[in-house]
Amino acid sequence: MQAPKIQYICSANAPCGRPPSCGYMLTIAQTAKHFNLPKNFIRQAVLDGRIVHVKAGKKHLINIQKVEEWLNAGDNPSPQKEQAQTGGIQ
Repeated sequence: MQAPKIQYICSANAPCGRPPSCGYMLTIAQTAKHFNLPKNFIRQAVLDGRIVHVKAGKKHLINIQKVEEWLNAGDNPSPQKEQAQTGGIQ
């Protein structure tokens, strides 16, 4: 069975078939499907504040471009941030 195609909504509230590239917002489930990641991974990243999102009612809307940048940058903290978290003790 083929998964249903995600329909992107552009700023004019009209469906468009283009992949997101300029600030498209998707739900957690749609984001997980788009990046082929588990929903719980995306949900936890949203709740931890690692993914930029907007809460609209019960839904968390996620900017796809920001998620792509986050995934490309990696999730490793920089040494400066790590040192600040431990109070400078090495």
